[in-house]
Amino acid sequence: MPDYVYAIETDDMVNIREQPDDNSNALSQAVGGERMMAAYEVEGGQYGGSRPGTSWYPVQYGAIEGYVAAGYVHVV
Repeated sequence: MPDYVYAIETDDMVNIREQPDDNSNALSQAVGGERMMAAYEVEGGQYGGSRPGTSWYPVQYGAIEGYVAAGYVHVV
């Protein structure tokens, strides 16, 4: 379990994935404006859409631990 050091907020609906990769299984989704705890960014697989990148945040969202694409969230 990583050390969660940030609160982040989603900018839009995001998938919470098993691994830091767009092809990884989605464990859940969070709608825009949701907040969750996050650890330091990690490099992972590339994601596309309107904000492509390769950085991911390990997150805790309720009882779920997974990864969200860093381009779709911001630190609060």
